[in-house]
Amino acid sequence: MCGIAAIFADSPIRQDDIRCLTSLVSHRGPDGLATSLVSGDLAAFGHARLAIQDLHTRADQPMHSPDGRHIIVFNGEVYNFHELRTRLQAEGVEFLTQSDTEVILHAWRRWGARCLHEFNGMWAFVVYDTVTREVAIARDRFGVKPVYFIELGTRLIVCSEADAIGKFCRGAVKLDSSFVSGLLEGNTAGFGSTTTHLAGVHAVPAGCILRFGADRVLHHERWYHFQRCDVPKTFSEQCEAFRELLLDSCRLRLRSDVPIATCLSGGIDSGSIVCALNWLRTHGDSVGAFSHRSFTAAFPGTWLDETELTRTLAAQNQIQLDQFTVECPDGGTLESAMQGCDGPMPALAFYPIWALYRHIKSSGISVTLDGQGADEMLGGYYIGPDALISGWQSRNPFRMLDLWRTYSMLHASGPEWMRSAVNTAKAYACGEVQLLLKAPLKSIGASIGIYKPRPNRMPRPLVRPEAVSCTDPDHGDWLAHKLWSQFFVNPLPFLLHQYDRCSMASGVECRMPFMDYRLVEFLFSCPLTTRVGAGYTKRILRHSMRGLLPEPIRTNRIKTGFNAPFSTWLKGPLREWVRDCVRSREFIESEYFDGKSIFQSLERADWAPDSLDERQIWPCLHLTWWIRQSRQSNSAG
Repeated sequence: MCGIAAIFADSPIRQDDIRCLTSLVSHRGPDGLATSLVSGDLAAFGHARLAIQDLHTRADQPMHSPDGRHIIVFNGEVYNFHELRTRLQAEGVEFLTQSDTEVILHAWRRWGARCLHEFNGMWAFVVYDTVTREVAIARDRFGVKPVYFIELGTRLIVCSEADAIGKFCRGAVKLDSSFVSGLLEGNTAGFGSTTTHLAGVHAVPAGCILRFGADRVLHHERWYHFQRCDVPKTFSEQCEAFRELLLDSCRLRLRSDVPIATCLSGGIDSGSIVCALNWLRTHGDSVGAFSHRSFTAAFPGTWLDETELTRTLAAQNQIQLDQFTVECPDGGTLESAMQGCDGPMPALAFYPIWALYRHIKSSGISVTLDGQGADEMLGGYYIGPDALISGWQSRNPFRMLDLWRTYSMLHASGPEWMRSAVNTAKAYACGEVQLLLKAPLKSIGASIGIYKPRPNRMPRPLVRPEAVSCTDPDHGDWLAHKLWSQFFVNPLPFLLHQYDRCSMASGVECRMPFMDYRLVEFLFSCPLTTRVGAGYTKRILRHSMRGLLPEPIRTNRIKTGFNAPFSTWLKGPLREWVRDCVRSREFIESEYFDGKSIFQSLERADWAPDSLDERQIWPCLHLTWWIRQSRQSNSAG
């Protein structure tokens, strides 16, 4: 895990340039920085290393092949590198290190881009051929690890973070107004696209390769396409197969030459990972570098606090629990956290994540196992309208009642939310009935020329992907489509961005067992009722964890999100920072939002915490701070 950087040009590149670009992501790799220039200084590579596999300097990057033809910089982990190494050795490949980086390099040399299908992990890497001058930039299936690029004149600049490219270009890159507008409206779908908050700085899409050949033209190629897999016919057999996949996913992610811990909340996702690790330990499996430690964020006195549940989990699984109390930050601490965000964030939820990982790093841990990905695939969020429409589509009153019961119990306000969701489902149902009744008359009218067909005005799904990375296998069912969209489009790509930046800001690698592609393909191949049904979201996970998870947690229907107590904190040290920012000239005269109106409404309310809507004000605050810092950085440069 690390930060990568590369520059390709038609004229010699200065050593200072690649050193500067690499230093801008040095927080991602605190264990060493290195750079390399090749091909007559027309290609440059930089690497900030977080040493996880093979801690010896022989595994440092940029890594050159033995014959000097290929060079790689790599960010991430390929967990099955032991098995791939054995296969390559059988083909005559000799290895000089024990690292997964060398396995990737030789796999690319032997198998070409086909090797990507063999990798189980998360990655972003750049491979360069010094003979053909061809560049290949590859990203993992689901975009867990980031990589960005910009074409600036005759240069191609590549880096792990968009802001690093913006700072390196010193004012040549401006804000993307369209991306920022969406962010200010609370729309995080842009994080799953190729665009960024910086105009001209693009993300390599998940599951894609970007090639830059001798013709100096960029070519995009999708290497990953979702593959349905065979699943057992009965629910009990599906649960058994899923449990084995989850256990094996955890096994693979325990491979490390440094200690591993887990992050733990009171929920079923992270709790299942801890229970899976304990099951492996008690059944004679090696748990490798697992330190038997878990870290949890505590919010005493707020609705976010889950410390009692985490203590129950830790005690049952014989885990040392480190409870970190997330305090309200002062302005300086908050700005340090924002510095690591790689652009403005739509909510303050990033701060507790950043603070927790900083504490984890200070405790001597550089790798954690986390539970991201399960909510999106298994219906863990409140998506009542989509569920009710799905129930209507089923034409099954028992299924409709089941989905109503499931999502009305997801939150304390669930029944109230579900009553309002009925309006959406009614609109959909009425539209269907109208079409059914009018279709014969319209058909007759059109045939005799007295009716001209118009576009279908049926209600559309609440979330429609602009560019889904793969073909949706269940596009006909609204709830199934919603889960697909949540995973591939929004919000998961944004959450992956947030967790990557907040963990890597302190040099901590965040591994996600639920993001194993075998597990993902299995779940999306299962019937929808396997994932959401019988009164529960995450149905298959809950049944798979029977006997492992404490029953109060396994059967708990209430969803507690990971957030920051914004209104509570505004009564503390954060209040003055927010007030100063809103009263600043940059905020009031912003070209991106109506800062004057926000300022006046807060003044009229006398800055009462309850008058501050985080969804309205936080994106404006973070954007204002980001613009100010960007201007200062450009002036200093």
